[in-house]
Amino acid sequence: MNAKLSMLKELIITAFVDDITLLVASPSIKQNNEALALLYELLTEFAAENGTEFGPHKTKVMHMLQRGDPITDMPKVKRFPSEAVKSMEILGVILDYRLNWLEHVKNVLSKVRLKMFLLRRISATTWGASISELRTRYITAVRPVVAYACPVWFVFKTPGGPACKWTLNQSVVDLLETQQNNCLRQITGAFPRTSGDVLCKELHIERMSVFLHRCVRAYRALNMSTPEGMTLCKLWLRDYWPIRVTKEILQAHPYCVAYHEADRLLRVEARSQLDLEIQTWTVPPDSVRGTAKRVARFKEIIKSLAKDLAEERMEESWIEASNRHRCLIGTLAYDAPTWRGSYGKHNLEAYDGLPKAQGTILLGIRTGINGLNKPLFDMHLKDSFMCPCGEHAHTAEHLFMHCKLLEGPRAHLRKAVGDRLHFETLVEEHPKLAANFAIPYFGLDQFKWTAKHMPNPQFPQITARP
Repeated sequence: MNAKLSMLKELIITAFVDDITLLVASPSIKQNNEALALLYELLTEFAAENGTEFGPHKTKVMHMLQRGDPITDMPKVKRFPSEAVKSMEILGVILDYRLNWLEHVKNVLSKVRLKMFLLRRISATTWGASISELRTRYITAVRPVVAYACPVWFVFKTPGGPACKWTLNQSVVDLLETQQNNCLRQITGAFPRTSGDVLCKELHIERMSVFLHRCVRAYRALNMSTPEGMTLCKLWLRDYWPIRVTKEILQAHPYCVAYHEADRLLRVEARSQLDLEIQTWTVPPDSVRGTAKRVARFKEIIKSLAKDLAEERMEESWIEASNRHRCLIGTLAYDAPTWRGSYGKHNLEAYDGLPKAQGTILLGIRTGINGLNKPLFDMHLKDSFMCPCGEHAHTAEHLFMHCKLLEGPRAHLRKAVGDRLHFETLVEEHPKLAANFAIPYFGLDQFKWTAKHMPNPQFPQITARP
């Protein structure tokens, strides 16, 4: 018995209530199976002595490999399943045999799609909950589904960060980003061609990778103060000669790099801030109340710093995306107002208090991707890009500023604005006015019902276009 276990290079046993996981490593699959059979026998004997038993048919075995096809060999235990599995779920996290987390991400995305499908019952592009309300619902009920256990599986190299092996593949991260973009399009009623960068900017929502970075950094910075976190960090400070792994090699381990990054970016600064604050406290920091306050305040500072880093990253990302897009002269909506603005909470404030229809049309105006002839022509959905007036391309700016068919409504619009009428000023500083003007006078089929039934006190003397 001892001889079989002594051949193992690694043996880890973890348990959570009735969920027990064994991890073994040896020179061969055969030795792994023999060790697992022996360990299972010992566990069943222990369980029998304590009046309980294991269900062998519920047991799953998975052989982890860096490359190659999955191995289906099983330990020789009566009533065990016939084959080893390619993936298994442990406490809500799906591990696959290559540990690339693709199966887990696919499972998470299926849950996200289900939640977004249910949101269709309370909102569409022109009715239901407003964009601001749906954004809150997404942040509080949908996005946490993705973030579940992310410190375990989201280990992704930071742009410009240190070298790191075995991190999450970019293609897996792209799946997460694409799904969030689809969610934001549903929330806003945006066209499928609307850029994910634009949607994140308009709704003041972090890209999924930035959000997950924020979550895992804060968790790791705080976890370093716990017994399990300190134990984990000590693992990278010694050599493992049985498996020929030195501490120098472990410095490139993804968890090691991630924890060092969290310490450098968050913990060091948080300690400095906390030390300065403690000097102003009236409560002794070493007292019971002081200790509790210090722990709580340290946690608040860590989360605040992580959020600040995420905000900085989104600002940098938006500058990169907008500069790249505006260089592509002639592409779809390359000169839309949103591309000339900056990232920040002020973009979201434009949608505050707007019903869903007004929010949807405002987003279309700001992004330049809407149901007017010019955007539809650029998307190969219209034969002509001309305005019905015959003098210019059919765009939001033309309708607001120049179209001769809207001279009467424009006079009321200029009066309502109260100063010189300018397109960008209108959509940035008077978003509600712009939306209420566009719904009845742009003549979009999508908003015909809204134009007919929407009270519009800002333009009381003018009827909607036929």
